[in-house]
Amino acid sequence: WKSGRAKLLMTAKLLEVRSQHGGLFLKGSYEPLRVSGEHAEHVAAYMRRYEGLVLIVVASRWLAKLSAGESERLQPQIWADTRVELPASALPEQTNTLSCCLSGRRFELERGADGASSITASRAFADLPAAVFCVGTRSQG
Repeated sequence: WKSGRAKLLMTAKLLEVRSQHGGLFLKGSYEPLRVSGEHAEHVAAYMRRYEGLVLIVVASRWLAKLSAGESERLQPQIWADTRVELPASALPEQTNTLSCCLSGRRFELERGADGASSITASRAFADLPAAVFCVGTRSQG
């Protein structure tokens, strides 16, 4: 992160997603997502929906405060039980994994008895301080 290359990579990937799914960004709904757990205040999350596409954005914040200024403390276990909760209507029922548009990593979802899913902050931030997931097949220009 210190060299700025990670920020450039994230920006390039996000611009690519935006160009592929313009309608999602221009006309899609904005829905804040619930974050729970010990460090919930250090996570911002929302989703956008438009014509069968769902975009989920999860971003860490106030990392210096969370890590007490020691970046080596930013290991996955620091997030403890913190998770982003996805409403049951957010994803198709058969969706068990999400692929991050930024890192390419696949993430297993956890499903509750009510059908709602969640993703842990420790998984979402394993590679980068943010994760973006795009679910659906319809491309918007």
